[in-house]
Amino acid sequence: MISPMKSEAPPKIIARPADVAIGRDIGGCSNCAHLQSCLSKSLSGSKALSTFEGAIEADRVIDAGERLIVEGDIFTALYVVKSGSFKAIAGANSANIMGFYFATNLVGLESIGKGAHLTSYIALERSVVCQLNYQKLLERFRRFPSVRIDFTETMSAQFNESLLLFSLIRAGTVLQRVGAFLLYVAAQNDRRKLVDLEIVLPMGRTDISNFLGISPESLSRSLTTLSKKGLLKVLNRRVTLLDRAALAEIVAL
Repeated sequence: MISPMKSEAPPKIIARPADVAIGRDIGGCSNCAHLQSCLSKSLSGSKALSTFEGAIEADRVIDAGERLIVEGDIFTALYVVKSGSFKAIAGANSANIMGFYFATNLVGLESIGKGAHLTSYIALERSVVCQLNYQKLLERFRRFPSVRIDFTETMSAQFNESLLLFSLIRAGTVLQRVGAFLLYVAAQNDRRKLVDLEIVLPMGRTDISNFLGISPESLSRSLTTLSKKGLLKVLNRRVTLLDRAALAEIVAL
């Protein structure tokens, strides 16, 4: 038997330095652990890095439950998640979850051509984002074509991951949906070069169920099934992937 996932238990908050806690810029790209995974990776070690950092307005701290973006807000900036995580919802129904965003993910891409944000983004835990002024970003793209290429590649990779997940949610079995979601979260750890087999789910069971289009009971049964197969171990929101390859085989069926 596995322990049930408790949606009411808040995610663990890790204490951060004081400058992060009040939202001050803590060094921009130069000292960011995600530089190699971000849209500005081509600037790593470049003398032009400080010029590009002029597009960064500030680091912003968003507490759990607070909104980074409200649907309908005028679009002026993109965001890179530096730490923490978010869920995107459409409309007034908080159960209408469009996706989840983790460290190194770009936020706000879907709103570039509209002039206003199409979804709301709510922090699942205390999170820090890097705010990129979009007009300044475009100017840097003109000056540094390699950064524009990095941005396009990053955007494409993020879109492809989401497209694959959505295709499984639309057509896959319940077990495949749950497996695909766990592999998706594990892929976010891969991007951050985290090698730990354990993933911590910052969202509760209800959010996961709503996103996957299944009931909370079906989610629990699927986790139990995968646990009995020896593919994973679950303790509340902590999931250890014991056989990632076998889980991928189930998802690919």
